[in-house]
Formats: sequence, C-alpha cells, structure tokens
Amino acid sequence: MIGEVVPVVARTSKYVTVAVSGPLRKTFTYCLPPTSTTLQPGQRVLVPFGSARKIGFYLGPGQPVGSLKIREIIRFIDEYSLYPKELFRLCCWMADYYFANPADCLQAVLPPGLKSRHRAVYYYNETADRSVSLPAWLEPLVKPGRPVAISTLRRIRSQGGRLLTRLRQQEVITEVWPEVSSRSQRKTAGYRVTAVEKWHQCFQKKGFTPEPFDGTRTRKELTAAGFSDYRIRQSVADGLLQPVYHDDLKTILSFIEPRQDVASLKLNDEQQSVLDILKADLNSGFKADLLHGITGSGKTLVYCHLAREVLRQSKTVLVLTPEIALAGTTLAYFRGFFGEQVTVVHSAMTPRERMAGWRGVREGKFRVVVGPRSAVLTPLPDLGLIVVDEEHDSSYKQDDPAPRFHGRDTAIMRARFNSLPTVKVVDMRTERIRGDLPFLSYPLKKAVESRLKNGEQVILYLNRRGHSPQLKCASCGHVPQCPHCRVNLTWHKAGGKLSCHYCGHLAAGFSSCPRCGGGDILYLGAGTQKVEEAVGRLFTDARAVRFDSDSVAGRTKA
Repeated sequence: MIGEVVPVVARTSKYVTVAVSGPLRKTFTYCLPPTSTTLQPGQRVLVPFGSARKIGFYLGPGQPVGSLKIREIIRFIDEYSLYPKELFRLCCWMADYYFANPADCLQAVLPPGLKSRHRAVYYYNETADRSVSLPAWLEPLVKPGRPVAISTLRRIRSQGGRLLTRLRQQEVITEVWPEVSSRSQRKTAGYRVTAVEKWHQCFQKKGFTPEPFDGTRTRKELTAAGFSDYRIRQSVADGLLQPVYHDDLKTILSFIEPRQDVASLKLNDEQQSVLDILKADLNSGFKADLLHGITGSGKTLVYCHLAREVLRQSKTVLVLTPEIALAGTTLAYFRGFFGEQVTVVHSAMTPRERMAGWRGVREGKFRVVVGPRSAVLTPLPDLGLIVVDEEHDSSYKQDDPAPRFHGRDTAIMRARFNSLPTVKVVDMRTERIRGDLPFLSYPLKKAVESRLKNGEQVILYLNRRGHSPQLKCASCGHVPQCPHCRVNLTWHKAGGKLSCHYCGHLAAGFSSCPRCGGGDILYLGAGTQKVEEAVGRLFTDARAVRFDSDSVAGRTKA
C-alpha cells in the first residue's frame, strides 16, 4: 500500500522504491549509489528511465524482482525532503484513494519551477578537454560556458541517445536540473564570498585565480573581474559564492487591498455563539464542523475570528475558496485582520510569484494561506485550522490535469493526518535504562522530566495490567500456568495473587518454587503495577497514579 508511513532509508538498505511521473500508476525499484547516506520520504532523485533521465520521488525501501538488473540512482536532486511528514502522507493517501500516480500527487505540491516535467538545461563545459574528438558539425558550435542551443540539442538527440550520453561522460556538456531551492527563480541582486579559506585552492585547480572580495558584487562587476556565467554558477555550486536576492514578495498581493474597517466589525449574537462552539473544538484533536449560512450571512467574519485564536496558539491557517475570483473577497478580509502574514496561492500567478509564496510559507513568513482547491497542498507547518468555504461547490473537484481529486475531501484528510500524534520508535537494545528498569528508556525519562519541569502532566500507556506477566524459578525454570487455559499466570503484587487474565482463575503467590523449593524467583516483564513503582522511584517529586481495570474496580487483592 502506497499510503503507509515510510522510514528514512540508511545506507544499509540497498534498494529503494521510486515514483516517476507518467500515465501509469506504477513505481520502480532502483539501487542506491555507493556514496549515498540516507534518503527521506519524498526526496527527489535523478534516475535513468529507459534511454532518458527523469526526476523521481523516493517512496520507501524496495525489493528486487526476479533476476532483473536493478539500475542505480544517478544523484540526489535535493539534500533533504521538501515534504513535511503529514503532507507526504496525504500525497500517498491521494495516490491510493484516487488511484493516481504518486509522483503526480507529490509533484502537485511543488511550485512550477521545481516540477519534474521541467527538462534539464545543457551547458558547454568551460573546462572540457579540448583533445576530445567531436563530430565535425558540432566543433564550431561549442561555446564554453554558454547554453547548448535548442536546435543543436535537437540535432544531437536525432542521432540517438548515445551521442548525448558520450558528450556528458566526456564532460563536453554539463546537465543542470531544477535544484532544491530553485534560487534561479529569485531575482538576484549580487553575490558574496562565503568560503575565503578554500577560495585560492579551489580556483587554482580551475586555472583562474580571482581575489576574494568583501560585501556584495553584482553579476556585471563579477563579469568585469573575469567571471563567466559558467564560473559564477560553478562557484555557487562549490560553495564559494552565495547569491543575494531582492525581496520582491510584496508584489504578490499588490492587487488586493486589505479591508480597512475590520476593527469596527462586531460579531452579532448568532456569530458569537457559533464562534464559541468552534473555539471549544480547537483543542480536541481532529474535528470536522459544518457551518451553514447563506451568502453574505457573515461566515467570513467568523472564520477570521477563529483564525485569530489559532494564530495565538502559534499554528497556521489554510482557507480554501471554490474559485480564484472568490478568493479576492476572502483575502481582503484576512489581510485586514492579519496583514503581511497572509498570502494567496492560485494557478493564475506567475511562476516567480508562486515560487515566492511557496518559499515564504516554508520559511514561516506567511502563516495564513488563501486559495482555491490547489492550495490544499501548500506546505504549511503546524496546521491548526482548515476552512473550506462553500464546500458544496463543484469546482472543488479537479478533473484535469492529474492528479484528479476533490479539494474538500482532501482537506478533511489533511486535517486528520495533521492531528495524529508524533510517534517515536526507540531501540530498547541500546536505549533501555540499565539495572532493574529495563522496560523504560532514557528518551522516555528525558521527555517526562521535561514535561514535569514545565508543570505539566504525563500519561503513560501500557496495555498490560498486573505487576509481572510471568514468574519463573531461576533454578529449575518452572513457570506457573492456568490449569484451564494453559497460559502463564500474571503476578499481581498488590494482592499477592497469581491471576489468569482469560478465565479469572486465581492462585496464591509464592516466595519459593513449588516444584524444586528454590528461593530465587524472577519477576519477568512489566505490567502497570511495576511501572507505577518505577515512576515513583525515577520521579520522586511527582505523584504517580495507576488507572487500570483493577484500580477502577477497587480490586486491591487481584
């Protein structure tokens, strides 16, 4: 099942499952390159696909099928995954529920400049070996550091994939794909030096020795100092130069004026009553409420007041509208309430605007997003509220392009996934507390201490009542069992009894083995009674209370 939560894959796992965009709902198995370390769910990779190269998405561990030769991942496009865990899980759910290609679902999250349908751009390598034999027609066209013309690339491809592959392998041309942050989409003001200590060493290898500089220099100034476009790109890739960008995010919302009268808008009794009910649901985990009201009845004002409460809790808000045209009115309300914390996401925006908005959301600048159905996949962190305005509207259904989905239902599932608690798996072989508390771990102890220090309470869950699930004689190995069910009897220290949790059979406890008379009895495993004792010893300033079927029923002797 694609929708399962997948782990980060370490180097010990050789094979991985990758999704590649296309007409078929199918995944592919690749092997990791020898120098790789880890992969995160959703991380983009460049893979060989037939005679071409394509960008794929890591989904999870893989297994080879039969004796087929498994091809190797070429390289990682991103240094880390661009998908929060709950958003990656939502994309996997969409792929299962709507029978879509998982790559199409993951790709829908990205702004246009990062989508895998964008082809690679080819450049003539400035440091290529001039002795390499080239076709006679190609030699006069080679311009080191410049892009390969589309007509030239078309001619190279017309002679089969082997020529393009050979030119890449001989480093005559360099292949460039959309990068992780797609900084090329941002307006560059200039460049600054970031690694003075390795500056001369790196440039000496390239046969070019410019002097490092202070402050910021424009591209024109670098060109005058001997840098070509290729050398600038390569210096950025090598970590020698860092781009400095103009902040042009304010232009995104210049066409929508915020409402200036929001401070004077008061809730009537009916709106206040609805708001009180909705506010009570904010801290109760996942909850879906339906607010009924005709157009113009004041629902948007209720949304804004509810969003204000969510933002006070340091969470974010997503507001969906049926159409782009309707987003303007809603946006004016929210901009009036929350100002520069609000942005809009829709398909009519330019690629530069969509990249700026997407980046602003990821960086935490925008905490409220307004938009049509496609905005449901915006990577908002710590999502606390999703509003689906006019949820009955048919425009929430996307028929084309892929993935085909319903915005309202997807929003409900995103809220559900976002409400799930974070689960941490602890390896008890290395993290358990030594001595007589091996059933508790150091990470758990640290987490409990942190909560207690803040004056908070903690609930520890264990689905095993009693003190020890098993008593065992260290001398002869005797383990007392129920004569009716043939299962091990559980030791209940509170009443000094052995109990069968199936039929209720009780037996007296013992301090010496009834079979061999040995006095060395092992109390194996942990139940709620033993954990209660351990908590009292570990956290002496806290009061521990056991809450299980024995304590609730008042069974002090069982």
